[in-house]
Order: sequence, then structure tokens, then C-alpha cells
Amino acid sequence: MAYPSPMPSESEYEDSEEAPTRKTKAQKLADIHEDALERFNAIQEVMFDVRQECLADRRFCMVPGAQWEGDFGAQFANRPKMEANKIRMSVIRIMSEMRNNPVTVNFVNHDGSETDLAELCDSLLRADEQDSSAQEAYTTAAEEAVTGGFGAYRLRCEYENEESEDEYQRIRFEPIPDADKNVWFDLGAKKQDKSDAKCAFILQPYSREDYEDEFDDDPTSWPQLIGQTFFDWYAEDVVYVAEYYEVEILKDTVTVWQWLPAVDSIEKLPEQKYLASRLKEFPEIEKDLVSKGYQKIREKKVKSRKVHKYLLSGGGILEDCGYIAGKYIPIVPIYGQRFFIDNKEWSMGQVRPAKDLQRISNAQLTTLTEMAALFKTQKPIFLDEQIVGHEQEWAEANINDMPFLTVNPIKNLAGDTMPAGPVGYTKPPEIAPATVALLSLVQTGMQEILGGANQADKIISNVSAETVESIHASLDMQTFMYHSNNAMGRAYGGKIWLSMAQETYTEPGRKMKAIGPQGEVNSIELMAKKVMGGIIAASNDLTEASFDVVPIVGPASATKKAATVRNLVGMLQGVDDPESKSVLQATAILNSEGVGLNDVQEFFRKKMLKMGIGQPTDKDKADAEAMAQANNVPDAQQEYLKAAADQASAAANKDRVSMMETMANVEKIQAQTKLTLADVQKTKAQVLEMLAKVGAQFEAVQAEAASLEPMPEPMPMPVQQQMPPMDQSMTPPMDMGIQPPAQADQGAPPPAIADLLSGQNGPVGA
Repeated sequence: MAYPSPMPSESEYEDSEEAPTRKTKAQKLADIHEDALERFNAIQEVMFDVRQECLADRRFCMVPGAQWEGDFGAQFANRPKMEANKIRMSVIRIMSEMRNNPVTVNFVNHDGSETDLAELCDSLLRADEQDSSAQEAYTTAAEEAVTGGFGAYRLRCEYENEESEDEYQRIRFEPIPDADKNVWFDLGAKKQDKSDAKCAFILQPYSREDYEDEFDDDPTSWPQLIGQTFFDWYAEDVVYVAEYYEVEILKDTVTVWQWLPAVDSIEKLPEQKYLASRLKEFPEIEKDLVSKGYQKIREKKVKSRKVHKYLLSGGGILEDCGYIAGKYIPIVPIYGQRFFIDNKEWSMGQVRPAKDLQRISNAQLTTLTEMAALFKTQKPIFLDEQIVGHEQEWAEANINDMPFLTVNPIKNLAGDTMPAGPVGYTKPPEIAPATVALLSLVQTGMQEILGGANQADKIISNVSAETVESIHASLDMQTFMYHSNNAMGRAYGGKIWLSMAQETYTEPGRKMKAIGPQGEVNSIELMAKKVMGGIIAASNDLTEASFDVVPIVGPASATKKAATVRNLVGMLQGVDDPESKSVLQATAILNSEGVGLNDVQEFFRKKMLKMGIGQPTDKDKADAEAMAQANNVPDAQQEYLKAAADQASAAANKDRVSMMETMANVEKIQAQTKLTLADVQKTKAQVLEMLAKVGAQFEAVQAEAASLEPMPEPMPMPVQQQMPPMDQSMTPPMDMGIQPPAQADQGAPPPAIADLLSGQNGPVGA
């Protein structure tokens, strides 16, 4: 049975020593706002120039004309500004590789073993990613990281259906545009995933009208001190609102509970762990544990994390949003390249190293364009008197496509007519050797910095697949850093999701969509009841999920499916078994990509299911049952699975009954043994009491015999009437450690008693 984690009360986080004067809630929020503004101002002073570089890189790559911004572009005023954006093509290539080979996240047990709960978490994560269009968040963050050096996305809990009466929530993945402008972590966070961050900010710009309408606050009423900070929260046309996340470390006690019958049981139940604060908030948890036979076996002092969210502006706290689900700040940073210099974090992407070469290339392209436009043909040179009256004709010669042109004749001093041709022709300018060398260096330099698909020209025909893969591998190494950093961010996103799911997906009986590794859709029930150790427990309990998160990145040269198909085709050459060959062929078809293969792949998938390969989905099971009912012929596979399940269930029930009977017999034997021991003790006491009475009587008879006077010797008895002498070896019983009464002579009874027994003095009392 699971219970939602309670929202800790405010008193739980206050110091044990009561302050002399208790602050009101408004005063506490004012203190939090002041502390948040100081933190944010310190972050801005240190990181502002770094983030401005990231923003400039993104503009340089994405915005038309941005490559001419600044002093460099001022030198080309009133001139054409040409752009051949080779950097953008490099970014597109890297992003295409990432989209073609998406990162997947797997949850793995700490000891490396496979569990159903880990597979359940994988399936639920895939479903949340699909429902919230997580691919947009991943792509936006990765593209900003590759271009500028820093990107981010976020996770948020929201109601599954705003119009429904239930309060079921789902975890959504959302992009954060302009992360280099809007996402800020505290300066003390040194890890790349920022899991050690104590606070974080997400800025959201508003127009002044929208801000006043939504928050009913006038920015002009803010204290004047706001304008003296490094960051201006309010300008003429924009007002900034920040989501402020603060990590709080709480002290608590973990109590561990063990089910008592599980100590000697074959089927053991896992230990149950609960925070003391949770048991205090929900006392029915402890009552339920005790009623089921659980006992608290140990406890430990621990520190837990909670994340408090506030909504603030430059004027104050707009809303106290309380504690959010999970123990991590739900912001996932993605870096292109990241490094620390002088205890300051720097980041950059694919653009910055190639910006200068791109500018030189643009400048040379502009100059060559001007030269080609202005001096595209040789122009004739005439004297003034040759062209007078024909200016318009020559000016419109290209437009009117004149068949011929005329000029005025020229006469010399003697009055003779000179040839009427032009006196010369213009010549286009020649490109300087230095310019040619510079263009070559720029081309080579950008290719070395950015890489490029044109290096794949090394691939020629009639080469092996291994050679092609080795060439692609050399190209992939130029972009491997971006893939690796993206995978690190995705792993931390999975860690945040798991932490939030442990507190969000806890409703018993809730039905949720789950997506398998091949895209198959299933339905699961949270906290489904099952019998373990003779009591009812809950399966699909995410509160018990504690896993490592492992990202998996495929090669960028080719998809895994293509490599799988190639390997399977090679394996078919050496396989003679028809059944094995059929399986390999079906697997190759399932991993093939192409138009019109969906129906064929579905046919072979179902064929493999009939062969017992793969796991059927819920739809497959429903289709098989419907077909079997329609044909009145039970499906062999389903019947076999059902019979096997029934047999296993019957065997399990038989074993359980046998075990319960054995335990009952053991308990019965133990009870009988206790009764037998009690009877033995009782018999022992009775024997001791009887021996004590015999001893007392023996002593009394001995005393009486000693006091009697000697009697005359009796007549001898006939031989046949004489009693045989007593066997001297007869002694009182010695069982159970009981000793006979002490005697003066252990060899024979006292004389008087001997005489009585022998009959020499006659019968006693005669």
C-alpha cells in the first residue's frame, strides 16, 4: 500500500531554537526575494559575457545578415554584403546525425540484475516522451547547444485531464527557447548536469500590458534599488518574471520494517522503508504495517532534498508555488563544448571557432562579386567627338539588341578621315595572388574546423562495407563530443523523471499507457495487488524504484538497423537449417527500412510470435482470442500458454498448500512435544513424592523394629514353606536420576527387617 508523500509543514524546516520574534509570511517572502535578487545579480555579473557570446554565435549562424553585425560590417557600408553560410551546413549535418540516431535511456538495477520494475519505468518514460512531444524539447536544446554552446529543456507535472474529476498527473517534457538568455544556475554548481545546484532561474519576458493584466502589478511602483542591479528586470517594452527554484536540505529519519513471517519463509518480502515525517503525517501507514505483521527493525538519520518553487519579479514574490515533485531542479542543461577557466564556466558550439574564417570568406566573396558585376565585359573607349550624338544609342545597345552601332568620323590636321574604331578597350581587374592564396586557406581551414560530408569523397566504388564504416567513423569523431554531451544531459533528464515519478505515479489501480522498446503499446496498472508470502502486496510500485540511468547512443555513420540487416544477410550464407534460416530472414525484414514494408513486417512479426519468438502485445492477445472465438477453434499458442500458466499456477498452489501443511504439522509436533515434556515433568514429580513417602515409611518401620524386644526363636518352618532369600541386587528404581534412600549397609537390609522378611521372628504384629 502506497501513500502520497506529504507536503511538509513550515514548522518542520525551522530551527529547533525558536527565534525571539517570529516573522510573518510576508516578511519571510520579502527575505527570500531579497536573497534571490542578490543571487541572480551575482550570477549575471559573472556569466553575462559568456552567455552573450553564446547568443552571438547563434545569431551568426541562424539570422540572415548577422554575420555582418558589428565593426566588421561597418567597413562594407553601401556595398553588397554576400553570405555563403558554410557553418550552418555543418550544424545541419550534426543535427541530422542526432535525429537519425536518437539517444535512449534505460533504467538499470544497482547490482546489474534485470527487474520488471526497471522495464516498467522504461515503458512509462517512453509513453511520457511520446505524449508530451519530448522530441521537440530534445531537438531545441541540442540545436542551441551545437550552435551556441548551451541549451536546456525542462520537466513539469500537470494534470492529465483538466476537465476530469480525478487528480491524476503526468510528467511533461517542455523546451526552453533561448536557454542562454533565460536559464541560470548558481555559481557553486560545478557538475555538468547541475545536479549539485542549490538554486536556478528561468526567465520569462512579458510585455508591460500582459504583465499588468496577469499579475495585477505595476512595475513603476518597484523600489528604485532595482535599477541599480546588474540585471534590469524592467525596461520600457519588457518586464521579466522568473521561476525561482531553491533546494532545501531536510533532516529526517528512515524507518525500516520487516514482515515477521518472512524471516523463516521461503518466499521473502522486501523490507519496507518510510520516512518518520511521512508516518507522522499518515499514522494509518504504521497501523496498516502492524496489522499485517510488520515490525520496525531499525532506523537511520538521513538528509532529504526538496525543491521549493517561487514566481518572482523585480518587485517581489508573485506566487509561492510550494514544493514540487522530485528532489532535483527540473531543468536539464545541454552543452556543446564546456570547460572551466579561472574558476569560470565557459561554453561554445560549432560556430565560434569558424566565425573569423566565415567573415573572411564573406568579404572575399563580396569583393569578387563586385568585380564580376562591374567588369563583366570589355568596354570600348572613344573620343568625345566620336560619340557625340550617339550616347543614347550606345547606352541602350544591350537593352535594344542593336544590330550595329555608329560613331562619328575623326579627321586629322590635314583634313583626312581617320579610322572610326575605338581608341582602346577597358580590362577587368586581375585577382591578386595573395587573394587566391587566402581563399584557398579559408576553404581548407573551414573544412578542418567544421568537418563536412565532402570528406566522404574518399569513398570509392567496389570497396567493402568495413572500409565504408571506418571512413564514416573518422568523420564521426569530429562530432562525437556533441553526441556525448547530449547523452549526458538525457541521462540526467531520466534521473529527474524517475524522482518525479516516484511521487506522482502512486495511485493504486491507476491505468497508464506504456510503450515497449519496439514501439508496442500496452496498458499497466499501478500498485496492482499480488500475493507474496501469504499476504497481499503491491506490484508496479514506483515508490520502490531506485535505479541507475544509462544512456545509449548509436553510431552516427549508419543506423543500427542497417548494420543488423547486413550482419544477418552475411549469417544466412552459412546456415542450412530451414527453421534457423527463416528466423534470420524474418529478423532482417523486421529491421529493414523502406517504403511499403509495414504490412510485410507485420506479417513476419506475427509469424515469429507463432514460433515462440518475441512477446505478444495486448492487441495481439485480443486479436488471437477474437479469432479463436470466431472460428470456435482455440489458438494453439494461446492454449499452450494458458495450459502452461495453469500448470505453473497449480504447481505453485500445490507447493504452497504442501508448505502450509508442513508448517502446520511442524507446529502440531511442537505442541505435542511440549505436552509430552510437561507429562514427563509431572511424572518425575510424582515418582519423587512416592519415593519420599516410601523412605519415610521405611525409617518408621526401622525405628519400630529397633524398639521391640527379642522374641523367642520360632519353630523352624518346613523347607517348602520357607521364603527364598531376597535378591541382593534388587534396588529401588533409578530412573530419571532418582537415588535410593541412604542405608547403613548397602549390601543388605537392617537385621530387624531381615528377620521379618525371613520369617524367623514370625509375622509382624502376630
